[in-house]
Amino acid sequence: MIFRWFCKDRKNKEDDLSLNFKVKEFLNPSTEWHDLTRDQQQNIKEVVIRLERLRVLFNKPFIINTVGRNNAGFRTPEQNLLVEGAKNSYHMKGKAVDVHPVGVDLRTFALAARDIFGGVILYEHRRFVHLDIRDLEGNKYHPSFN
Repeated sequence: MIFRWFCKDRKNKEDDLSLNFKVKEFLNPSTEWHDLTRDQQQNIKEVVIRLERLRVLFNKPFIINTVGRNNAGFRTPEQNLLVEGAKNSYHMKGKAVDVHPVGVDLRTFALAARDIFGGVILYEHRRFVHLDIRDLEGNKYHPSFN
C-alpha cells in the first residue's frame, strides 16, 4: 500500500503517526503509546493508513470524536465501560475510530469508506462515522447501506 511510508515506529505520544494524524488524537490523556501492546500499536497504524486514503480522496480534515474526556480512537477497557461501548469493542484493540469529516456529506463519506474499511457504521443523528478494520469477510455496514 502506498501510504505505508507515513507510519513510523513511535516512542512518545506527541509524535506523528502520519502526515495528518498524531498519536495523541487516538489516545486519552491517561494512556501513553508505550502502554499499548505491539498489536494495538500496529492496528492503530493500519487505521491511520486507511484514514490517510480517505483524507487524500476528499482533501478535507477529519475530527476524531471524543465522548466526554474519552477519545473515540483507542480505549482501555475502563474507558470503554465509561462510554458504554460494546463488550468486545474494536476500539479496545486499536482497530476502530469514530470520525466527523469536515466539509463532506456524512453519507458520501461513509459510502466511500466502505471501500477502505471493513466496518462502517453511520451515526447520522450524532454526526459521525464509526470506522474499523475488521476482516473484510466479516464487514459490517450501516443498515441503510444494504
